[in-house]
Amino acid sequence: MKILTASEMQRIDRVTTERYGVPSLTLMENAGRGVVEFLGKQLAPLADHHIVILCGKGNNGGDGLVVARLLREQGLAPRVLLFADPESLRGDAAESYTRLLPSGQPEIVADLEAWHAITPSLTHPIVLIDAILGTGLTKPLQGFLLEVVRHINAKYSGARVLAVDLPTGISADSGDLIGEYVRADYTVTFTAPKIAHVFPPACRHMGLRVVKQIGTPPEALEADPDLTLNFTERQDVAWISKLRAASGHKGNYGHLLVVAGSMGKTGAAALAARAAYRAGAGLVTVATAKSALPIIAGLGMEFMTEALPETDDGAISIRALEGRGLDTLLKGKTVLALGPGLGGGTLRPRNSFGRSSINIHCLWFLMRTD
Repeated sequence: MKILTASEMQRIDRVTTERYGVPSLTLMENAGRGVVEFLGKQLAPLADHHIVILCGKGNNGGDGLVVARLLREQGLAPRVLLFADPESLRGDAAESYTRLLPSGQPEIVADLEAWHAITPSLTHPIVLIDAILGTGLTKPLQGFLLEVVRHINAKYSGARVLAVDLPTGISADSGDLIGEYVRADYTVTFTAPKIAHVFPPACRHMGLRVVKQIGTPPEALEADPDLTLNFTERQDVAWISKLRAASGHKGNYGHLLVVAGSMGKTGAAALAARAAYRAGAGLVTVATAKSALPIIAGLGMEFMTEALPETDDGAISIRALEGRGLDTLLKGKTVLALGPGLGGGTLRPRNSFGRSSINIHCLWFLMRTD
């Protein structure tokens, strides 16, 4: 699963709408629906709770307004507090506000005085849904909203708090805590986790974190070359724990060639080979400098070894590229691992290549498997 920054999430939402034809309002509707589904499973029966939804003026607040409407359509009566002038709402948030109005006007909380006037009537048992600020925060809270967050944490410590996308006060783009924040018991985010959901210490202050899909096709994420952070989930490595077929043998599960190691760095090659077996490879061959081979072979009985020409200091020599030696080694291999423990002198020219280093050339050459 991809890990996104706030700006990457905005870009993916835009691509979802412009390229894949999913209206942005549909994404907001699906986000609100995802929160309601989570509430229904986690806090059932919802009728036993006094639900209060705190909405800001941006899209995060729009998500909260959708949650309010959907809960009211179920026959519940959540209180909705809007921390903004309705006239300041724009785009999908404004439309979500309009759709909510037939079921009742939100209570407008324009300042701290209005907040303190409302809070005595927020009775227990209570569920607070924090949809004040989402992924757009880049600096610590201050002023009115800071006082609101402090009051929530101090006065409603016994409440169940669900944050929509992120607890208000946490920045999506940092694992650091940039200031005071709403202390959430649950966080429902959308499409993919953000940096703060994954990296400490921020990730430890989300409560139970859930990612809901809201309509973005997986290929929209996979096709974006700039999305380089990934979160490994259980299903990503589930294949490792699958039992092999009773009729299978080691030749059915791939043959990995590890080009690695040099004198003084033999352990790296042996560890790479052992890791390959633990990851499920059926066969593993380590190709290494000739003088390093006996040491590496002695570190593991299960993997095979092949000797390669070496330099004077015991690293793999450029002569390994001569003839068809490496081409022959690559035949029948499923995967090539290149690099652990090669050393700084590996594959340096001593002949007519005429360059100070051809490591990049060799990387290209060795990765060819045709």
